[in-house]
Parts: sequence; C-alpha cells; structure tokens
Amino acid sequence: MLARASLDQIAGVNFAISHARLFRTLGRLPYGPVHKTLMALTWLETWLRWPLRTLNMLDGVSETFSVLDPDGQRFGLTEAARADFRKNLLYRHIPDLLVLLTGLERPDFRRRALVIENEDVLTRERERGPGAIVVGFRMGVYPVIPWVLGSLGSPVSMVVGNETLVGQGRGLGENFLPSSSQRVRFIDAREPLVLARCLDDLNAGGLVCTLLEMSPYKFAKTTDVQFFGWTIQVPYGISYLAAATGRSIVPATLTREEGPRFRLSFGEPLPAPARSRASIRESTQQLYHALERQILRSPEQWVGWTLLSSHMGIELQGATSSRVPTPLTF
Repeated sequence: MLARASLDQIAGVNFAISHARLFRTLGRLPYGPVHKTLMALTWLETWLRWPLRTLNMLDGVSETFSVLDPDGQRFGLTEAARADFRKNLLYRHIPDLLVLLTGLERPDFRRRALVIENEDVLTRERERGPGAIVVGFRMGVYPVIPWVLGSLGSPVSMVVGNETLVGQGRGLGENFLPSSSQRVRFIDAREPLVLARCLDDLNAGGLVCTLLEMSPYKFAKTTDVQFFGWTIQVPYGISYLAAATGRSIVPATLTREEGPRFRLSFGEPLPAPARSRASIRESTQQLYHALERQILRSPEQWVGWTLLSSHMGIELQGATSSRVPTPLTF
C-alpha cells in the first residue's frame, strides 16, 4: 500500500486516513528513525509489488526530462536533480507527508524540523486586510500547506477542486491534526457561492488559501499566460478574488530540506489587480512568474514536470524549440 500510495496521490491520502492510528503511534517515536523506516518500507514495496509500473514511470520521467532539458541547462534538471526527483516521486511523498502531519502539533517537532521564513510578511497582510489571500506552490509535501498555515494560529479556508478533495482534507485533519483542523476548512471551488464564502472569511480576519498550478479546472474561467515560454490556459479565480476584495496575494512555498527539514516561505505580496480583465490577467501572469522562480530554485521537488502535457496542455514535442524561459528577476 505504501508503494501504491506513492504512485497515486488520491490513494496516498486514503491510505494515510485508513491507517491513521498506526502512523500516529509511529509519530511518537524519534523523528529520524521513523522517517528512515518508512522510506525503506516504501522502497522495498515499490520494487517487490509494483516493479513494472515503477519501471514504466521511471522510463516516462527519463523521456520527459530528455526532451525538456537534455543538458540540464534550461531548467536545472541535472543528473543529480533528476535522481532527487525520482526519489521524491517514488519514496519520499508518503513518509514526508505522514511524518509532517503527525508532528505539526508537537512543539518540539516544529522547533526542530519546520522553519517558517518571512512570517512577518503574512502578519502585515493580515493586519492590513483584514485577512489575507495565500497561494501555495506545489513543491515538496504540498498537500499539508493549509494545516501548516493553521498551525500558525490563523483560521484557514482552503479552496480545492472537488468534493473528493474536500472530504480527504477533512479526513486528514480530523485524524492527524485535531487542534489545527478546527481552524482549517475546505471549500469546493465548484460551489456557486465560493467567492462569497471566501469574502466572508477574509472579512473575519482569516486566510483564504489555494494551490496555484496543476489544477485542471475545466469548469473554471481561464486566461492565457506565459509559462517557461509556453502559452497555457489557467484559471484566474484567485486574481479575481484579489481584485474584488482589494487584497494582495501572498505566494507561499513548502519545500523539503536535508535532515529532513521543511521550510514554509512567504514571498513578497503581489498587489491586488484592478477590476478589469487585462489587470486580472497580468496578476495571474505574475503568479506564474513567481512559480517559475520557485521551480528553478528547487526543480527536483516540483511534481509538475511529469504532468505538463496532461494538466497544462503543453506539447512536449515542442519543448526543444527555440523558445526560452521567460526572463526572471531574483
């Protein structure tokens, strides 16, 4: 089950919920040994139970990278980065997710393994708001961003793509983070009153959070943006919310470091756009520029490399054309 969970995010969350008691027990043990044990079990089961599926996935990853970045110069996908990406994809997802979930409500864990960077940025935005809009990027153990925000003491409303994700979010919170989950609620983006609910939460001083990329919202209104030189269609709901409320957007990334340690970092807020299609499009474009910058910092942690075609509509056969990434300013 660990191997299947690592190969399938939905299965991974269901696995975590159904075995919550076991993992809560493991979470009381020393951090390092638990993580190493889960990593070893995941590696063993991956190759014993799913060898053909694993080989097929690794072949697909290698083929994608050879097309996207054959010499490792365009996106930083060097041989070392590719090896780390494979480990993150196959073996680290479930151990990282469960160790972080079981430890978030433990003060000793947070001091040792979770670093909050630029928290004052979020504090200022909440005071200026009231409340704040936070956009998380899918780096590292991205599913836990709402609970990490909730562990800071803020009420959080997490906008997700469908009812299945709402149910899974609630299940993880109830089983692993009973205190923090009381401050975190999940909202289905398909709800007719989703924007009204977000506005109410912001006015109450809370955080409205969502994940930016890899969200195939076919039902959502979209706009075109430039992403690493490709033109893609993406939902613009978060920029629309910022325009409607006059609030800035705070980019946030949760990344994995050696140890393992986890770092939640808040970037400089993007100003609220004006209430016009052009301004909302430009705001959405700036979010994708921020995503590009973060990917180039940690290319081995971005899950999206293998989903460019299926989720972003990017034609990989054209990846080696003369187009170059959008110029970035660090």
